[in-house]
Amino acid sequence: MLAEIETALGKGAARAVAARPAVTLADEVYARALAALCRERGWRLHPWAGGEPPSPDLPPETVLVTPGPGLTGEFALAADDYYCEAPAPMTLGELEGKLEGTPLWLPFAAPAGAATALGELVARYPANAFAPAYGELHRLLFGLSFVNDDGELVSTGRRTIKGVAGYDLSKLFLGSRGSAGLITRVRLRLFRRPAEAVFWRTRGATPGDAASGGRVCRLEADGETLLYADGHPGDVDAAAERLRRAMPDLAEVSRGDAASRDFAAAVAALPYRPPAEPPAAPAFSDLFI
Repeated sequence: MLAEIETALGKGAARAVAARPAVTLADEVYARALAALCRERGWRLHPWAGGEPPSPDLPPETVLVTPGPGLTGEFALAADDYYCEAPAPMTLGELEGKLEGTPLWLPFAAPAGAATALGELVARYPANAFAPAYGELHRLLFGLSFVNDDGELVSTGRRTIKGVAGYDLSKLFLGSRGSAGLITRVRLRLFRRPAEAVFWRTRGATPGDAASGGRVCRLEADGETLLYADGHPGDVDAAAERLRRAMPDLAEVSRGDAASRDFAAAVAALPYRPPAEPPAAPAFSDLFI
């Protein structure tokens, strides 16, 4: 396979990864040529983030593909419309760096942490630790671009919160794990940084009603509870008072701009997480915009 791909696309076009050829798609022309070759040979294209080796369960006739700069483009921020467009290989940490110094942020905390690529985030659809206040990923995903099995570059979704364009194909990529196409760009909803934010830690479980209401986010694992709240300073202080009454040993870790970063880092660093239900699948109505 490796030799055939190099003959069709040029020497150095592919390399071997876990006994499978891996190709970085430079542009749409390149993608179309590889897709045509795979159709002719009966090979399967499979998106690959380019980091960890692919699953050994993939069939041997699989060709691993990653998007190059010609397909991913550059990072773009639409601050007035509260969204950004980012290359799929960009990580959560890199996105945070791009938004540093702006009044906007992406409220998402994933178990894999800041090293998680945005395209991988969509394809795996992990639970969001900020979900009680901001929603799961399907509420934050405005749209995306992807390469289909024919090597065509397709864009779908919307650009504003109130955008109306019919059926939103981007939601079908959530949890698809590469089966829907190669994600090249991701369009994400951003939020204004909160006026106040606090991150707490405590040992033991949180009483059932202590973290209810308001914008309190909670994650319990390995005998420890992480709590985060943001919003109007008065509302945050009221949530803090309610939590302290229920948990006298509640310890404030950080406050202000550092609180969200510290909470996300703590979510990623927890050594053990009990089995949890995956985020609920997007409702039928969520597939329309």
